[in-house]
Amino acid sequence: MRYNTYLISFFLAILVSLCFLVLGAEQVRAQAPGCGVIIGKVASPADDTPFDFSSIGSGPAEFTLMDPSDPSIMFAMGGGTQVTITEQVPPGWVLEDIVCSETNDQITVAISQNDLTISCLTGPEEVTCNFINRQITSAAIPTLSEWGLIAMAGILGIIGFMIIRRRKVIA
Repeated sequence: MRYNTYLISFFLAILVSLCFLVLGAEQVRAQAPGCGVIIGKVASPADDTPFDFSSIGSGPAEFTLMDPSDPSIMFAMGGGTQVTITEQVPPGWVLEDIVCSETNDQITVAISQNDLTISCLTGPEEVTCNFINRQITSAAIPTLSEWGLIAMAGILGIIGFMIIRRRKVIA
């Protein structure tokens, strides 16, 4: 009697496990495979300036990238989801371009100013997008040295003296 109880329990456990495996496999097949997204940073000069990003939708809410020490982040998106990534350009820098790898009809990319919108339709697909920044260099303002200023003041004084003298001669 005891042997039959153990045998029935054993077969019930196997039957329940198989049901979970079959149902779990069907649920996994029913889900969309998703997409992989790699966001990269290319800065000129590459001096580890932190660039802050924010995102709305599927993906990390905020992240920071630095070129060359931490130049990229990778995350996954589910099928049928969308993410908009915005770069907050630090002072003294300008966003020159956003360049993305070619995609097929499984994933779409829309670029506008400093925003990037990625839509994963069905997947599986992977896209790499690089935000390219350049540091703004200020042009050097030409100045005169101390002796240059003294010489310029002397020349202007002589010219002023000559103009005043001509007016007196004419009058």
